[in-house]
Amino acid sequence: VGIGTTTPDASTLLHMNSTNKGVLFPQVSLDSLKDVTSISSPLNGLVVYNTTQPGVRNDMARGYYYYSTSLSTWVRLSDNANDNVWKPGGLLGVLLRDTTDGVEMLDNYTGSVINHSPKVKILRLRDSALLNSKNNINSLVLTGVNRKVAAGWELRQKNSIIFENGYYSTGSSSGTIEQVAAISAYSENPTTTNPSDKRFNGLAFYTFSVPTNTASADTPSVSLFYHNVGIGAYATDIKNVTEGRLQITGFSNGDQLSLRHPSSINLKWGLYVSSIDSSLNFYSNGSLRSNIDRVTGVYTALSDRNAKKNIIPLKQVLETVLQLPVYSYHYLDSKNDDRRMIGLMAQDVQPYFPELVYQRYDREIDKPVLTMDYSGFGVLAIKAIQEQQKIIDELKKQVEASDKNNLSELVNKQQQIIEQLTRRIEQLEKSKN
Repeated sequence: VGIGTTTPDASTLLHMNSTNKGVLFPQVSLDSLKDVTSISSPLNGLVVYNTTQPGVRNDMARGYYYYSTSLSTWVRLSDNANDNVWKPGGLLGVLLRDTTDGVEMLDNYTGSVINHSPKVKILRLRDSALLNSKNNINSLVLTGVNRKVAAGWELRQKNSIIFENGYYSTGSSSGTIEQVAAISAYSENPTTTNPSDKRFNGLAFYTFSVPTNTASADTPSVSLFYHNVGIGAYATDIKNVTEGRLQITGFSNGDQLSLRHPSSINLKWGLYVSSIDSSLNFYSNGSLRSNIDRVTGVYTALSDRNAKKNIIPLKQVLETVLQLPVYSYHYLDSKNDDRRMIGLMAQDVQPYFPELVYQRYDREIDKPVLTMDYSGFGVLAIKAIQEQQKIIDELKKQVEASDKNNLSELVNKQQQIIEQLTRRIEQLEKSKN
């Protein structure tokens, strides 16, 4: 049948020809892709133009749809008004509707996948020499949505990006990208690194220059080297497992590890290895509190007079110390055959020396426990020894004084006896004459 033509093509059932008119398909308001009531029992391939306003009753776009009986749904015909199509110099746009994946890429190969050659590439992104010469082409850009304005990506409930059995790397210098990392970002040519097998990083963000590690010119890095993790460390320095599974290098005399208060950024504990004497220093809110010596391993607390104020002599402690009972005990979570402990009870000490007893909270803030500074008893022992020595010195003086008095009395008595004997001798001589 021909309309507007006297010679309809033999391959057509209906051949329409016009230079100033078109064909108007039936316009139907479809409630959804599953709508089979607006048109009762639509046939397979039935074509209509949907007129429903998007967002009024559904999220369907206006446009041409055909019905698929095999899918039991209306299928929209794509167009350049609602869809970005593949074209030279153009874009591929993905509009998410319903709950299906935006873009799903999979290998539907059903044969053997062992040593398959050439290797199947699910998605391959690469530039050309022409594009690379422009120096402003990105192979892949991930841009955040909604809350995140700047380019990037956000984690939302599940992993946004997953890398399995492969690697993703970026570099600012030219040269062949080696298999140095599962995920990496670096600023120098990785071909200059060691070892030669180039398979030493699982996760790495670093430069290949030696870190400066100073407050003004730090070289931040995170790398995983044969299962060793280094933070701020030179990548090739952390290969040896004897150096530790986790190695942290801070800048000169700055915290290498900070433990922060859960609700205050101004409260923290920090520790670092001194660049001056290699000792381990502990800091509270930036103030030195204690130290572990590199050579002896001795733990020392800050005791410099220049760091103290409100200094007063300690009162007498000897009589008080004598009142403190000493016990042998087990902790509640110890077994009966575990080593017994020797010590004091904080409740016994607190009334006499509250400076040595602390109330602390474990994981449950409504159940405080008492802890004690046992090192303070060494100071109390020194004070008690000083007091006891005074008592000893006083008793010594008393003994010496007593000895002097006793000697004088003995001499007097002996003198009296001598005098008595002398008189008796004189009397005997007179009687003899």
